[in-house]
Amino acid sequence: MRRPPLVVAHGVPGAIGAAVLAIGSLALGWLPPLFNVDRIAVLALLRTTVVGESLGRLAVLVGGALVLQSWLLLGTDVLRRRALAVPDLQRILAMWLLPTLLVPPLFSRDTYSYFVQGRLMQLGLNPYTHGAAAVPGWFTAGVDPMWAETPTPYGPLSLALQRLVVMVAGTPYWSAVCFRLTAVAGIALMAVMVPRLARQHGIDPASAFWLAAMNPLVLLHFSFGGHNDALMVGCMLAGFEAAVRRRPLPSILWFAAAVAVKPIALVAVPFAALALMPAGWHWLRRIGGYAVAGVAVLAPVVVVGAVMGVGAGWVQALTTPGSVRTWLSPATAVGMTIGLAGDVVGNRGLDAIAVSVVRLLAMLVAVALCSVLLLRPNGRSPMRGALLAFTAIVGLGPVVQPWYLLWALPIVAVTGMHRPWHLRATVIGTAGFVIYALAEPTATADSHLTLFDSLGMVLAGATVLLVLLASPRERALAIGDQFAAGLTPLDDDARGRAAERIVR
Repeated sequence: MRRPPLVVAHGVPGAIGAAVLAIGSLALGWLPPLFNVDRIAVLALLRTTVVGESLGRLAVLVGGALVLQSWLLLGTDVLRRRALAVPDLQRILAMWLLPTLLVPPLFSRDTYSYFVQGRLMQLGLNPYTHGAAAVPGWFTAGVDPMWAETPTPYGPLSLALQRLVVMVAGTPYWSAVCFRLTAVAGIALMAVMVPRLARQHGIDPASAFWLAAMNPLVLLHFSFGGHNDALMVGCMLAGFEAAVRRRPLPSILWFAAAVAVKPIALVAVPFAALALMPAGWHWLRRIGGYAVAGVAVLAPVVVVGAVMGVGAGWVQALTTPGSVRTWLSPATAVGMTIGLAGDVVGNRGLDAIAVSVVRLLAMLVAVALCSVLLLRPNGRSPMRGALLAFTAIVGLGPVVQPWYLLWALPIVAVTGMHRPWHLRATVIGTAGFVIYALAEPTATADSHLTLFDSLGMVLAGATVLLVLLASPRERALAIGDQFAAGLTPLDDDARGRAAERIVR
């Protein structure tokens, strides 16, 4: 019997997994309270009955497992240098994304916050000074109450897109679908830039594409979740691609767009500037170059904010995500553990102080590490420096969300793996965060308790573990090392291109 083409063989199972996840989103995905599910019989069955909800949870588990397994099996073929080129992988990715486009948001309801921020703009209110509660009927639009009084942490380009989407779509649900489409546009930009950057760093483009653009976390959080981080990452990668090719103006504009979507992209700006600098610059000249790059990138962002009438309020609003406490953040987890210990010994009220102090110390360490990376960049590529900086900022930051890992993952992919265990760690880390997502897909639980939703975590963990160990091919990626060569320079030409990127 003739085997199906590799595009079909890998595209169909992942698409089926995404479709099963989409069915799960009909039962568990967030819909605003004003959405009348009784009008649609299938939704009423899935969302208002115990059987429907149970089927939805099963669909999320099975769909997530299928997507993860499809990614692992595809990876074994890609890293073995089978006949799968980047265009083939782009077609497979499109097949995986297609079932996600029109269904309710899953794993997050941030898209409804985007909707209300667009409504704030329509009402002539500044989202940097007003929270969602300033919009009449904000709760029925589906916004998480934790954001009721908090200003938006997003840049002015995000606000412009939010206002445009609200004008075009009108309702919360269809606005959420449009925000997902903007996230998919960000994924498409990633799909173009990752192979280019990989080639410039001597890495096999198909291997990098598989690891970064096709990662299950991209599907779960960028597409199903609809996070605007996808657009930020796509613009940031485009800015790096222009910088590596020594095209300063396009690089500045792409990075300005990334910062105007989400200001955390500023972390990468000095590293892009480093890629544009001539070799051998003294550290004082480099500092001047970093400053010039920062001003050049921020100027368009400030202009856009001024034109829109919101100013640069995003600077003050950068602390907004820190109002959330999550055990995923090591610094916050340490602070909360100290607080719990204080409760045990009778010293109540220590929690808030401990969390604040530990977070502050952790951020000082992160800033120090980033400074060292910029002042002593020799021996690594600028993008590798950006990877380490994002790792420090996320790992030591006050709040960590699973999609924050996707800020750095494409940079890992395009700059390569230095040790075989790096690939295993990435695969296992991806599986761990898939477990985290599948355990609480509705994203409505208190973030303090998410990790302790024992039943969901056990079921998700068992499902993912079964996938990781299902066959020799999956085990090879999870606990083997023979495929890591696909993410290192493979020949003299590739090693030469990688060496050209190193700062001397």
